[in-house]
Amino acid sequence: MAYNVLITRLVAATRNDILEKNVNPTVIELGNQTLKTGKLIKKILTGFNIDPTVPIGCVKDYYLALGFKKYLAIDVNTDKDAVAMDLNLNITEYYKFTEKFDLVTNNGTGEHCFHQYNVFLNTHNLCKLGGHIIHVLPFYRFYDHGFYNFHPNLFVSLAAHNQYKLKKLIIASSDCEIYHEFDITKNYFTSNFINNLNVDQYKKDIMIGVTYEKTNFNQFKMPIQQVYGGKNINSNDITQRYYEKT
Repeated sequence: MAYNVLITRLVAATRNDILEKNVNPTVIELGNQTLKTGKLIKKILTGFNIDPTVPIGCVKDYYLALGFKKYLAIDVNTDKDAVAMDLNLNITEYYKFTEKFDLVTNNGTGEHCFHQYNVFLNTHNLCKLGGHIIHVLPFYRFYDHGFYNFHPNLFVSLAAHNQYKLKKLIIASSDCEIYHEFDITKNYFTSNFINNLNVDQYKKDIMIGVTYEKTNFNQFKMPIQQVYGGKNINSNDITQRYYEKT
């Protein structure tokens, strides 16, 4: 997957929060990554008072330079510091993989997996309490790129049902020449955010970028679309499935 400007910036934005909580922070990525942002990384390192001449030949080097102590990726092969696991599966059950990380990224990987429930389940299970999850996925166009594109309301709903702290919600081109950040202090479903952006006029493919902080030990919960909430449900069984306390 291409490690682009958007994911590079989102990781940098979480760096201080993660290092403040952890002496030896760790990171795992869904999909092994191909570095595309060498020049930007040098600027970011300078901003953190880190020597910008430190060799950055791959994504792992970037994380180590930022202060992470362990890097791992999950893919269908073992290239670029990856372990081979099928993300269509629940990797905790199938591979008995139970390690947890301070940062989990899903950068341009989830759209290539058929089983979306397990993709989001795996990111949840891989993340430590107080850790961060970052998604960077296709939103608009990306015709025939993967199996799916993703909409902002999905990530608002995931946050609501799993009690994630939603820290950033962005739509942007991969190079961030187009960049719009949603005001997370406002109600997404009353903001008309997307309709006001006229995305049909954009000349570039657009991605969605999301940063969460995991705030509890609860098991992953499949969301129901929050635009409807619970007001249209008249079945106790369905209500309990989505809204029972955990």
